[in-house]
Amino acid sequence: MKKYFKANLNELIQSFKLGKDFFYYIFSDMLFWLASLLSGACILLYFNKLSVQSNIYNTFVTMAGQSNVDVSILDSEARSFLVIFIFLIILLALIVLASFNLSRSLIYTRLMKSNITWNYFFRFAGLNFMLGVFSYLVLIFFRQIKLALPVVDYLFLPTLFIIAYFSVLSAIIFTKSKKIFSSIAQAITKGIEHLPNLFFSGIAIIIVFLAIRQLNTLIFLLNPVIATVISIIFFILFVSWARLYFVKQASKLL
Repeated sequence: MKKYFKANLNELIQSFKLGKDFFYYIFSDMLFWLASLLSGACILLYFNKLSVQSNIYNTFVTMAGQSNVDVSILDSEARSFLVIFIFLIILLALIVLASFNLSRSLIYTRLMKSNITWNYFFRFAGLNFMLGVFSYLVLIFFRQIKLALPVVDYLFLPTLFIIAYFSVLSAIIFTKSKKIFSSIAQAITKGIEHLPNLFFSGIAIIIVFLAIRQLNTLIFLLNPVIATVISIIFFILFVSWARLYFVKQASKLL
């Protein structure tokens, strides 16, 4: 037990020695966030433009109701706005999903010393979609139980960590095997089997997360604006570090 603790503690300390790979993973994460935020901002600006045009349209409709103006022309404009609105929503969703999948592909192929191919990219998108749907259903189920039993609210954070645990294992196994369903199945079985071996790594990540959260809470009491900026920076650094540390530990066992 002492040898196990000492070895894991040493690997934990070594994980804080950040190299060029760490900054590569940060860049990959930023690729997703920047693509999502920039595309979202552009679409919001266009929505504002549509909103102004919509107000003008409503004014014309009001005037048309009081005169002999042909409303069919205005209805045609309204339908065009609706089509553009739906198109932009779909476009935003595709950009977010594509940038997320690309950033995760860059991260896991680098971590597992593999190569990105079109086959890997699209199959990995399928894996992420399935994991996303499963995670969504779990959270919806969790929310329904929470309405009946408010005490379940304390299990929300552990639930997120469990979802992240099996999702990361699925990505590791998939990057090796390129098989979607088999990766998910093996992630569950091997995740449970190797839970004692990964227990130290999981607890270490949770402790670091809680320490960062507590530090950010203290900063928030001093300056909320600075705390918000720092929390974003801490979040990006924490996610990159936790993924790098955990994947290195898990890949030895899978």
